[in-house]
Amino acid sequence: MTDAVAARAPSPSVAATPNRWLPALVFFVTLVVASVLLFVRVSSTSIELTGTFTGLGFVSERQQPLGRPIRVSALGAAGVKVAELPEEVRAVDATALRVAVDESGGTGKTGSIVVDRIMVPDGTQVWLARTDVPRQYRLSLRAPSAATIEVHADVMGAVSFAPSASAPTATVLRAPRAVELVSSGGALDLDLTLAQGTPAPRWEQLAVRDLRLHRVEDLAESERPLARPVSTIQSGSLYFEALGGTERKLRAGELLRFGAASGTLLTLDLREDGIAATFQGDVREMHSGSGDEPQSLMPTLLEWLRKRQALSLLWGTAIYLSGIALTLRRWWRKPE
Repeated sequence: MTDAVAARAPSPSVAATPNRWLPALVFFVTLVVASVLLFVRVSSTSIELTGTFTGLGFVSERQQPLGRPIRVSALGAAGVKVAELPEEVRAVDATALRVAVDESGGTGKTGSIVVDRIMVPDGTQVWLARTDVPRQYRLSLRAPSAATIEVHADVMGAVSFAPSASAPTATVLRAPRAVELVSSGGALDLDLTLAQGTPAPRWEQLAVRDLRLHRVEDLAESERPLARPVSTIQSGSLYFEALGGTERKLRAGELLRFGAASGTLLTLDLREDGIAATFQGDVREMHSGSGDEPQSLMPTLLEWLRKRQALSLLWGTAIYLSGIALTLRRWWRKPE
């Protein structure tokens, strides 16, 4: 009888053991999500860069003239294939030429040189830098596939012409005369000495890519040569358009490099103290500093989402935290 009653009695239920790995799994997933948001950076971003530089380089995105007419006191050119000079000047065959305002006096006619047009082909590498001569800038142009680079200048008054390996010729031009220069082998170097008392020349709306804010300095050593990048930044600011215009100040001498940068040079002023420029466009792999581990300046996913998708980030965070809370509650609650 006792055995029968015991057989009919319900057996005690075995309490389900909570899954001990569930909290660890939740922690791991949360850590992965947080790491992605905090440390993964966007592949490209829009910026506006403004500042003053001792040198600046880029690649021309299309065939275009570089800037507006520039009034100079001297124009030097190297890498010339064809030079069309005024008929008052003796024709010479030279690869280098210097045209300058004649200030020797006695003519009573003030000289004038205006570089009216510098036409570069698509894909031309451009490097513009200030030299040690006051108010002088060197413009180095390297066109692809030996394409020609054309320079047009208007001269008038007392002007001297000095071809390489020839005696200079001084003349007084009573009317404006044209000087046409064509590059040799797709390479042309120009020395532009700005005239005294003229406003800073401005170039505007240049379509460019591969923006460069450093020069390469060659250090000759006893055993092997060493080339290192040297920043040309004097001062400036970096604005992140994707982050609502967040500003980052640029230090003098800070080495700023881009994996790729394409956009528009809105303005470029040739001032006596340096090149003042404003660039607007898209960049990739933006780094600051030198060495093996430069600092990335690209926005993180969290920064991008907070500025561009704030509402989606808020709702996503709320849903994720609610899901974690419900999961842990079910795990923690003991069976009835």
